[in-house]
Amino acid sequence: MKGKNLWRIIWVIGIYAVLVLLFILIVRYKVRWEDKILTNYLYIYDCGDAICSTEKKLDTYLASITCGKDDCPYIKEISNNTLILNNDSKAYVYNLRDRKVINDSYKDYFFTQNDDLYIAIDNNNKYGIIDKEGSVIIGFTYDKILDYKDGYILYEKDGKMGIDIKDSEVNIPATYNKAMLFTDKLFIYEENNEFYIASYATNSPVNSSVYNFAYPYKDIVLVSINNQIDILDNNLKSKLIMKINSYYPYTKEEERATLTPKGSNNLLKFTVYIDDVTYQEYMYDLKNNKLFS
Repeated sequence: MKGKNLWRIIWVIGIYAVLVLLFILIVRYKVRWEDKILTNYLYIYDCGDAICSTEKKLDTYLASITCGKDDCPYIKEISNNTLILNNDSKAYVYNLRDRKVINDSYKDYFFTQNDDLYIAIDNNNKYGIIDKEGSVIIGFTYDKILDYKDGYILYEKDGKMGIDIKDSEVNIPATYNKAMLFTDKLFIYEENNEFYIASYATNSPVNSSVYNFAYPYKDIVLVSINNQIDILDNNLKSKLIMKINSYYPYTKEEERATLTPKGSNNLLKFTVYIDDVTYQEYMYDLKNNKLFS
């Protein structure tokens, strides 16, 4: 009788032990699972002159993106209402106005000068051009595409830059240390630390001016020559009543970095140094042809 009671006690204790163990395992699993599926939100908001992001909860924001714990993306580039977002595992194009992902099929993306067209990198690390629907505009055959505008492809090969023209036999071979797309007739290149505006047809400069710095945006180009800043149209005519005097000649990369403008829609923003510590910020309105400071 005592033996039976002992076994019964042992059996009951064993059942309780198993139940306790199961409870502990369930709790641990639940905690781990909740930790695993715990989601964060990336809040996109207007921070003045730019679009910013934060994982801190905001009451007012432009959009919120659901992301896994410790896996929220960051804004790599922004153009108009489109963001290129990156995290450790992927990149995707996000439309801020519609609050939705446009494309996430490729390893990485970059903006081009054409709205709704993007440089994309496939799984073979080849570059191509796609539209917002994901259709391939330029096939993935390039080692590196730097820019695209109206059928003109700025690419890099063996450390040099060249320009291919879609559906054309006229192309600029990859021989330049630096080249930039401008119009359907003109491109810009750097040679011996000087900038030239050249013709696709002749692959030669179209005027006698040699610039210390040149930066195209849409159908204008900001140039520096003889310590003066000017803005030229696509016929290379000045759009400024008076040129802007500058302290720097912009013959060095660190000087050029201070002048390199930022474009957004029809506005071009740039900074000009008056002396070695004092600078003036400018904004040029392309649509109304006005310069503000």
